[in-house]
Amino acid sequence: MSELQKTAWRFDAGAVAAAISGSIAAVGLGDGRVRLIDLTDPREATLRVVSAHHGSVLALAATKAGFVSGGDDGRLVTISREGEVAELGLWRGRQLDTLTVTADGTIAVAVGRVIELFQGAERRSLGPHPSSVAGLHSRGNLLAAAHYDGATLWDLADPTAEPKRLTWKGSHLAAALAPDSAVLCTATQDGEVHGWHLAATGEMRMSGYGAKVRALSWSADGQWLAAAGVPLLHCWPFDGPGPEGRAPLDLHDGGEVATTTVACHPFLPLVAGGYGDGMLVLGDISARGVRGEPIRVSKREITALAWSGDGRALVAAAGDGKALTMTLPLPVGLR
Repeated sequence: MSELQKTAWRFDAGAVAAAISGSIAAVGLGDGRVRLIDLTDPREATLRVVSAHHGSVLALAATKAGFVSGGDDGRLVTISREGEVAELGLWRGRQLDTLTVTADGTIAVAVGRVIELFQGAERRSLGPHPSSVAGLHSRGNLLAAAHYDGATLWDLADPTAEPKRLTWKGSHLAAALAPDSAVLCTATQDGEVHGWHLAATGEMRMSGYGAKVRALSWSADGQWLAAAGVPLLHCWPFDGPGPEGRAPLDLHDGGEVATTTVACHPFLPLVAGGYGDGMLVLGDISARGVRGEPIRVSKREITALAWSGDGRALVAAAGDGKALTMTLPLPVGLR
């Protein structure tokens, strides 16, 4: 595989979130704007600026037609790949900092203790939850919400049904459902990853972080769970016996600098890791190491990472507005 093709960007405000829809990368900024980058030709990438929020962008996700964005102005908007903005909802006084888009295009956004669902022309509310929802993740018909003292699992095939309540004391910040939906893991304020076996009774604790866990991402085959929050870019094993009593796979050591975010490739055994000093590392799970040298994106922490659905493009963005878009040539047979 040849070297990444990289294009550097510098925006007027810090990056908060990123996503890629088709050949368009989007970077959401702290000034309420979203920058759209056309990656059709990485040598001639073009830029479009979209005003999405009166305040900061807080959450951003790709849809089939473009993007959906939530802001600290309580506004939820869709953004087409051409840059057209349409308001889906407005909750004044609320901060919309977590949202997800399901495989069938349903948009779910957390508004305090309630999840608002947009399923085509239909709109409904789920909840209330025990506390404000801090993290959302969807897989198939399942929608997981992380909150204080655990997580709640909704079946979107029947959203009127009673959800499954999963309890563990403490503040749960992010949720990640395994590709086969057999396991739900959450990142916690208390410096551990907590997991539940959904098809059978059983829980897991992956600890040793010393600080809150920042982000979670599953490998496409469901055999590894990457977590951010320590200097080691690492993945927990979920093959056979699972992670209980086993050490994670360490791919890179950042020394005194911790990982701030992680994102697994959509089908290759690769995981991108962003660090607090602005370095980007591409971990290779199959090689038990890293691919190439660490890449300098910024001198500030990397705040957002996103892969394209076809696995060809990666965007990394930092807290000072610096960003990189990268094109990854795929192995023969996967192009």
